[in-house]
Amino acid sequence: MNDGASGQIIAAHNADQQFAIGSTFKLYILAELSAEVKAGKRQWSDVVPLSQRSFSSTATDRWPENSPVTLQTLALQMISVSDNSATDTLLHALGRENVERKLAQIGHSAPDRTLPFLSTVEAFALKAPANKALYDRYIKASEAEQRRIIASEKAKLGFAQVDDSTFNDGPVHIDTIEWFASPIDLSNLLNHIRRAGDTKMLEIMQVNSGIGKAEASKWNYLGYKGGSEPGVISMSFLLQSKNGDWYTVSGSWNNPAKQVNDTQFIC
Repeated sequence: MNDGASGQIIAAHNADQQFAIGSTFKLYILAELSAEVKAGKRQWSDVVPLSQRSFSSTATDRWPENSPVTLQTLALQMISVSDNSATDTLLHALGRENVERKLAQIGHSAPDRTLPFLSTVEAFALKAPANKALYDRYIKASEAEQRRIIASEKAKLGFAQVDDSTFNDGPVHIDTIEWFASPIDLSNLLNHIRRAGDTKMLEIMQVNSGIGKAEASKWNYLGYKGGSEPGVISMSFLLQSKNGDWYTVSGSWNNPAKQVNDTQFIC
């Protein structure tokens, strides 16, 4: 837990440890989108085609390919229901390198763990059993070589290669193919979002509170993004108390060997 005004850590456990954070990484994409709107490069109302398909896309699963959709709608789906097709479409529209530069600008204690910044479909495809040889090549490669693999193996890293049974037996490569950050990294990200002062970005983070209405109502503002897959759970909150003080709360739990107990973590 972090005091948003002073940056002082109020309570912490393994706060500087790198964890797989699942879909919490999508906040970096949201931050870059907001920055581009602020710079006048884009508008929230800009329309792009839903060009990227990915596994576990709750909101857009049955939408026709290339359906026109606004950037704001994509961001809403990405954060509120963690829609992966919306996420990958935004990442593609903004550019992987631009999101990576935003991550560096915000600050990250171990960027080598999370770069190149994978799309969700690339991550799912690398975890697929049929791509074991490609996975072995990828994890042994340097960052520059990994970027060349991503560019040259698009057919193997596309939606057609995603096997939805991959996660049936528990965690899969969560220590190598994931998005990584420490609780301190995520607190810095949340404070960056707050300081940006973008009303739409803050509203998007409010749609899914991550906790019950009674608990959420205790706060003047509550913005949330979480992430999970077998062996991974991560939850991050940007909070404003009733007296106006700002706080961040971020935590993650990983177990490469078995599923983690989400209920135990939340409690």
